[in-house]
Amino acid sequence: MRKQIILQDKSRKTLKSLQQVDTVLKTTEFKYKLKPRDMLSVTMNNIINKTEYDISALSGGPQNQSQATQNGVLQGYEIDSLGKILLPILGYIKVEGLSVQEAERQIQLVATKYIDNIVVNVKMLNYYVYVIGETNLQGRLIVNQERITLLEAIALSGGFKEFANRAKIKIIRNLANKTHIYYVDFLDQNLLSKSEIYLLPGDVIVVDPLRSRNVKNYTLTNLSLFVTTLSVAILLFFNLRNLGK
Repeated sequence: MRKQIILQDKSRKTLKSLQQVDTVLKTTEFKYKLKPRDMLSVTMNNIINKTEYDISALSGGPQNQSQATQNGVLQGYEIDSLGKILLPILGYIKVEGLSVQEAERQIQLVATKYIDNIVVNVKMLNYYVYVIGETNLQGRLIVNQERITLLEAIALSGGFKEFANRAKIKIIRNLANKTHIYYVDFLDQNLLSKSEIYLLPGDVIVVDPLRSRNVKNYTLTNLSLFVTTLSVAILLFFNLRNLGK
């Protein structure tokens, strides 16, 4: 049971005390900062007539900077190695190191010089994480907001399976051409106040099984088979012995 109750107060020693406490934890502020190769959706709307501008059709600018995804998904603009995106008419705009909201304001500041009554909306198109292992749903989770926590990712994955190792969850993250592996204790409530709870685009969450799963699925099954076989063998032995007499 202690291996299944998430976000425990480690100072509490009994299962009963774990369920009889209210706690307030100080959380860490987090805002994802844009970086090169991030893909942004940029849309513009007229605040008076509520119409949307197709910024890709506003000029005949270079088309290699504007990448329309398939199946009618939003059009994306990739941040280049210099931290800029190239938008029709507006030109190059530096967005590296900004949050999505800050990039939105920066683009709108430039757009108001060319278009009246304009509102700019920016979204990330490549903010997704992967979940594999002992969860009820596995695969890629697309994030439609500025941040996602490990707790939210597990919830969107349908929660843990019965024998998930909640005490040692792995987060695999690529940073500056290096792969980092972090271990997170989901049983400890202090996780909520740590920066590790926030996930970055491309993170892979791995939930390994407890050893008790193998005991249940294999050891107990094999032990049952062994006991049954041994019982039959002993029964045959005594039957043959009695027949011999």
